[in-house]
Amino acid sequence: MSSPEFVLISIALGASFGSLACMLSRATLCARRPVPVQLL
Repeated sequence: MSSPEFVLISIALGASFGSLACMLSRATLCARRPVPVQLL
């Protein structure tokens, strides 16, 4: 069951979860250090 739609949806979900985890990790890193670091 590997239809193109399912593959695209899984890729989109993976990208969104990856970006969310990256934002959370950056937030924790910024919360740990008092120095404001901007990584965009």
